[in-house]
Parts: sequence; C-alpha cells; structure tokens
Amino acid sequence: MFDEKTPSEFKLVLDKMTDFNDIIHVFEMLTDKQIYGYWTGLSESEWRQTTPDQWRAMVLFLDTQGFKSFVDEMTTEEILGVWSFFDGFMSDKFFNGLTHQDKANFTTAEWKACFLGMSPSEFKQMFFDDMGANGILYVSELLGDMDAFLEGLTIDDWRHFTPAEWEAFFASSEIEDLVDFVHEMHTVEPKVVYHMFKNMPK
Repeated sequence: MFDEKTPSEFKLVLDKMTDFNDIIHVFEMLTDKQIYGYWTGLSESEWRQTTPDQWRAMVLFLDTQGFKSFVDEMTTEEILGVWSFFDGFMSDKFFNGLTHQDKANFTTAEWKACFLGMSPSEFKQMFFDDMGANGILYVSELLGDMDAFLEGLTIDDWRHFTPAEWEAFFASSEIEDLVDFVHEMHTVEPKVVYHMFKNMPK
C-alpha cells in the first residue's frame, strides 16, 4: 500500500485513523526505509497537521532518540503542544529513555518546554539531580529567572540537594539572599541549613 502512495497520500490514510494502536500496527508493517521515506517526505505544513493519535503512535513506536530527533526541530510551544497529547506512560517512556548525552544535546526550546511543563520537583529530579554544578548553571542561564523554580521546591527537595546543586545555588545567589534563606529555612527545617553549610565552598 505504501509503495503505491506518496507520503502526502499516505498521511491522508493515517489521518482517518482515530486509534493510535491502529497507527502503530501500520508502522510495524513498514520497512525502516519506508518509514524514513514517509516522515522525510512530508512538508512542513503537513507536519503541523499531525494528529494527536499520530504523535501518540510515534512516541510509542520509536525509541526515545528517534522521537527526540523530531522534537529537536520544534519550538517550545510546539513541544508543549505535542506533549499535551501524551498520557503518563507515554511521557515516562520518552523521558526515561533519555541518555546523559541526549540531555547534553537538548535545544534551548527543549529545556524551556521541560521547565514549563514540569513542576520544580519533577525538573530537579529529572535533570539537576544528575548534573554537575557547571551544567546546572548553564541550564539556569538559558532558562532565565529561577526564583519561581526555587520557591516551588518542597522541603523534601531541599533535603535531597546534591553537592552540585548546592554549589550552583551558592554561585548564583547574593550574600543577602543566602542570609534570608538561612533565616527562613531554619524555622522550617534546620537540617537543610546544616547540609547547606556542610556543602559550602571551602
């Protein structure tokens, strides 16, 4: 069927399918060459008309790296729009498949989409917890104002700050802000302040 149709014509067939499982079944019948020919043969306007079920099928059919190759070309708004189609399993499949190299190669749009689409706790656990201080500072600079992020962290998040996260926190904070933080946090959870001082630069 595919060999008899152009990518545009084949997309019209997929557009009529309203169950992503059916679309996955179709993908499974194609060769890698046919799938590549289909996706690379679509125009930009056709990509913009990809249905929610087609995106769901793609994120489940492809490995994380394959799906990320499409996300790499999107704006922040486009990424958030696509992610809004996914359920928890689909999102977990994509994010849990990211390697350290994948994260290092994130576009600015991808970082911003994750920052806007995740809670501060989720973002911290998914990214900052596994990063060095320089990486955290680099991403923070891309994202801009981090005040809302810091304010959105839970006490449990602060309890589990890594040495790298503390280092980045010190490097990006003014002395007056650190003093205010110590006073406020000490009234809530003194152990956090203890760990903060323990991780202060020598």
